[in-house]
Amino acid sequence: GGMGGMGGMGGGQPQTANIIESGKTGSLKAFGQKGFGYITCDDGTEDMFFHFQTVLNATEMDMIPGARLKFDVGIDPRSQRTKALNVTLDSPGGTQPATPVEVEQFLIENPVEAHAQEKLRALDPTVQKMVIARGPLTGSREPTASLLGRIKQFGMGMQGMQMGGGMGGGMGMGMGMGGGMGMQMGGGMGMGMGMQQQNAMAGMMMGMGAPAPGAAPIHPNSTVTPAAPEEVEQFLILNPVEQHAADKFRAMDPKIQRWVINRGPLEGARDPTGAFIGRLTRLSQVASGQVQVPPGDWICESCGDHQFARNTT
Repeated sequence: GGMGGMGGMGGGQPQTANIIESGKTGSLKAFGQKGFGYITCDDGTEDMFFHFQTVLNATEMDMIPGARLKFDVGIDPRSQRTKALNVTLDSPGGTQPATPVEVEQFLIENPVEAHAQEKLRALDPTVQKMVIARGPLTGSREPTASLLGRIKQFGMGMQGMQMGGGMGGGMGMGMGMGGGMGMQMGGGMGMGMGMQQQNAMAGMMMGMGAPAPGAAPIHPNSTVTPAAPEEVEQFLILNPVEQHAADKFRAMDPKIQRWVINRGPLEGARDPTGAFIGRLTRLSQVASGQVQVPPGDWICESCGDHQFARNTT
């Protein structure tokens, strides 16, 4: 019945299940892939997690960090964690257009190739604001591609809102060409990545079939709580990594995902994506028994870390 529930939520039906607090206020802290986001509460309590399905009066275009909103607090029946429900924006559709100064400031702080700069400058100021509001491009190995992806995402949405008009037509043409190029490049990259991932997966499968002699597989055992999909998305919003790394994480066994999350944030890593991939690889090897542990040492069951016998007191 999970899907039925989702369908109902999509219609912006107020949810009353398990609500423990109503009418809280706050501002949007972050909004990421797959419709998950965070709200900073005005009363100083911890940030609230939410999913776009629970937003009653706005489109994804309105989900700009800093937007003021009201919400109820509920308990997720599965994870028993709190989350925001019945989110209503104070002024949906009230995106303030970006000023030329804001656009130039963004381009100074987020260097991208000239053609992407021109694309951003040529956009409708309201779309510019949405692109900028998604935050800096740091942490992305391909900032130009990231920016073009945003421009495409928001530009397409705006075209639907702009009813014809010379301006809309002109933008449509420009976007169409950009979209075509983006599609080709994206498609090629996507296929290349797909192949690599399949090989990596096949390698893992083989590795799992034949553990190294003398190494017992340390499967995340029954005491490890599998990570819920929401927790995985929460981690990815707070620890932004490149798309391919995020997808690899999403595809993992939920118990290994729990280990990854338990290792804590990626703060301070100069290359967060590289550090994250390293973590995924290492924990997958531990789970499949490819990591030899000397006698007396053991693997921590809650985080997959190698514990050394000499460190016990």
